[in-house]
Amino acid sequence: MVSSSDPADSPSKHVVDIDGGRPSEVLVATVAALAKTDAASLPPLYDVIDPEALDALYEHVRTRTVGEANGYRVTFPYEGYEVCVEFDGRIRLATP
Repeated sequence: MVSSSDPADSPSKHVVDIDGGRPSEVLVATVAALAKTDAASLPPLYDVIDPEALDALYEHVRTRTVGEANGYRVTFPYEGYEVCVEFDGRIRLATP
């Protein structure tokens, strides 16, 4: 579920919970939902980051740093958003 995390005068940030899913899949589905399009019509995430490596790193950090994953994050651009995959279980999307 996508939610706005900004005040009413700045709806350019969105937060989505990963909820046990793969960050790469959750990210693409979220961007598609925000764009009101099908995920298959978006450019491949692989053009900006290796989705399998992102998912593997996320899983590794989450399982190896139980309770300490909050300080870890990966940030990269995708489809007009600055994406921040936070290892506490959230993805933040902001427009630059």
